Amino acid sequence: MAASSAVGHASRVGQHYSQVKQVGLDKRDEARIIKMRNFNNFIKSLLINMYTNQGDTVFDMASGKGGDLNKWSSRRVRHVTFADVASESVQQSRERYEERHKSKFSASFHVGDLTRAVPQRWEPSLDTSIKFDVVSCQFALHYCFESQKQCKTFVKNAAQNLKRGGYFFGTTIWSEEVVRRFREAKAHGYSKFGNDIFSVKFPAHYQDPPSIFNAVYNYQLEEQVNIEEFLVYFPVLEDICRQNGLKLIMKKSFGDFFKQQIKDEDNRKLLERMGSLETVTEDGPQTKRPKLTYKHAEARCGFDHDQVGTLSKQEWECASLYVVFAFKKE
Repeated sequence: MAASSAVGHASRVGQHYSQVKQVGLDKRDEARIIKMRNFNNFIKSLLINMYTNQGDTVFDMASGKGGDLNKWSSRRVRHVTFADVASESVQQSRERYEERHKSKFSASFHVGDLTRAVPQRWEPSLDTSIKFDVVSCQFALHYCFESQKQCKTFVKNAAQNLKRGGYFFGTTIWSEEVVRRFREAKAHGYSKFGNDIFSVKFPAHYQDPPSIFNAVYNYQLEEQVNIEEFLVYFPVLEDICRQNGLKLIMKKSFGDFFKQQIKDEDNRKLLERMGSLETVTEDGPQTKRPKLTYKHAEARCGFDHDQVGTLSKQEWECASLYVVFAFKKE
């Protein structure tokens, strides 16, 4: 199913992300939330490093514009299958691959609504004899919770060609925390929550507790993202995964996962190389960015620390809305 034939919300998502402009590294470094983006990439790198080995065959599910190409190269994988609903994004990922990564691993690129179309209906169709060592789905799982049928199709697409003993892992919205913050905001008379960099707003007809599927909210991040998403009811996801031979082995908030993984020296070195945290002293951040505050870090400097690495208060409020997860194929 090509992006042009995607229907409903999937079509809108594909169009939205295809219209998001790619910027060069020089401009990217100027972005107000560059540290949060780097932090999110660090979290993804940790997951990929945990579950992916040299020589693996990978399915990058809802792969967008190929944001994890460098990560797959670093792990020295053998092959990556990229699939996404947005044809323009798939084309951009193909171009990036051919420019920088073609000599490092083989790849195939497919357009399809992974919440509705099985691999035989992608363009081009996927050879179903291929078997994957790992399946990665980053910041996209929530789109399948539009309906039960779409969720089942999405999980089936993740599981059916995954080898026994292989891993399905990724990042998605922490729905319990989203609902908790919205209830808190509503109790104070607000119809949404967030700060200067992001906002989450539920529709006027929102029911509490929310429905299992099609629990829609609007997510806005800076000027680039403004799209409807769906809460992920994890017990149901776990049950559907179990029906497809996938056993949950890990689910953690970004905060808990970070605290656990940063104890490792190699991970701390990776964090520094990726520039994932802002350096802050008692005089403030090394790089000042509009409307980002660091009082929580400044207060720790001057006595026990000369400087600390951190995200701004605003960035952390956004990043802490997410969880990491991993399933194993039995």
